[in-house]
Amino acid sequence: MEAISSSCRLRVASGIGYNSFRTCNIKKSCTNFKYQPKHLNFHIQNVYRPFVPFPSCNLKYDVNGAQASNKFPTYRIQGSTTVVESALKAMDILLKFSRPYAVMATVLSVFSTSFLAVERLSDLSSLFFIKILQAIFAGIFMQMYVCGFNEICDIEIDKINKPYLPLASGELSMNTAIIVTSLSAIMSLLIVWISGSWPLFCGLFFWFLIGTAYSANVLPLLRWKRFPYTAVLYMINSRALAVPFGYYAHVQNAIHEGVINLSTRHIFSIAMLLVFSVVLILFKDIPDIKGDEMHGIKSLASQLGPELVS
Repeated sequence: MEAISSSCRLRVASGIGYNSFRTCNIKKSCTNFKYQPKHLNFHIQNVYRPFVPFPSCNLKYDVNGAQASNKFPTYRIQGSTTVVESALKAMDILLKFSRPYAVMATVLSVFSTSFLAVERLSDLSSLFFIKILQAIFAGIFMQMYVCGFNEICDIEIDKINKPYLPLASGELSMNTAIIVTSLSAIMSLLIVWISGSWPLFCGLFFWFLIGTAYSANVLPLLRWKRFPYTAVLYMINSRALAVPFGYYAHVQNAIHEGVINLSTRHIFSIAMLLVFSVVLILFKDIPDIKGDEMHGIKSLASQLGPELVS
């Protein structure tokens, strides 16, 4: 065996190393692994999943193979953001479905008619404001029922007149609309039952009946919106007579211990609301003339013409 010097040389660049022993020398070839300077991206998901009410976030790591160094992980939170965005979107759809301007009209109606029942400063007690809150929440839920039921019955008309509504645009499914509408009516009547106020029950239950008759198309005598005079009758009772009087009697019955009197202020407010209701039924149907005529709705605006009405 050829004698070679006992010195040991390690050549990393060439990939050949010599290991020397006393009497013999073994030539040992070794392979040098050359790492290509390419970037490898690993997407690691769900590395650690604790028990949380929202889905875990996605972790994104960038690993550089040439430098063999780990960078700090970039956190990309998707789960909780998706849940929050979905909840906000659902709330926005329900708000449009209930028509915010109608809800605001209900709140203002409750406040204005309730304060008409106040005769002296001592009437502004905690009981007075509790009764107002009962009327507000019960009225808002009943308003949601009336508007929702109208959108369910008028979905084909709304595709022409109001395509931005959530049911007509497809943002809200028909099953969800039916569930929301039914729960709104139940919640309204439940609040009235808990309050134990018969004037509020009479006013809101009457609103439930005429609101259903205004939109429903299942019996010959229903679908009041088809004819101008029955549409005006609905608007007068819902905005001037029956429903506002229910709010007024509800508060007065509570603060005056069962005594209900019509004051001159309340009579004047009824007269003003009657005029407002007629004007409202005239102007609100002007943008809806095209769809109403296509579906046989004979509103005052379509009968008289938009020029004469405005």
